[in-house]
Amino acid sequence: MLGLCAAVQPLTRTLGPTLGGLLYRGFGVPVFGHVQFAVNLLVFLALWRQPTPRKTDKVR
Repeated sequence: MLGLCAAVQPLTRTLGPTLGGLLYRGFGVPVFGHVQFAVNLLVFLALWRQPTPRKTDKVR
């Protein structure tokens, strides 16, 4: 697990700015708002699908 984390971290530090630069060059500044909206929507839908735990009365 430590090896996987050590390998993925430099990859994301390389791909993040590269992908951001390509998006900026191709679509301009508004694309970052659209990407953030899509990510927020996916997180919202993923959290919405999770069942909420029922509260139980604990006897002391």
